[in-house]
Amino acid sequence: MNPQETEDLMAFIRDIRTRFNLTILLIEHDMKVVMGICEHIWVLDYGETIAVGSPDEIRSDAGVIEAYLGKESVAEKKHPMLKIENLHVYYGGIHALKGISLDVPRARS
Repeated sequence: MNPQETEDLMAFIRDIRTRFNLTILLIEHDMKVVMGICEHIWVLDYGETIAVGSPDEIRSDAGVIEAYLGKESVAEKKHPMLKIENLHVYYGGIHALKGISLDVPRARS
């Protein structure tokens, strides 16, 4: 979505929540949207809950900062960007690669 569509969606969700006194489950990766709409946030890292709280609590949570900005998590080590096991490649009658295995780790920014 473009920035205006994002703002319109946020206003629409806030309006529905307020007008009908509803709880809304939002699953989103755009932190501007999450922080701009949510009153209570659950943060997951590879499906595991690492923090629960208000937007202010989440912004300053050491576990959240580490998972999204800091060092590599245990889950990331278990889930490399690319994993190849026992690869065999043939070019005609030539067996060029024989049982190659490798893991490519996720890049850290």
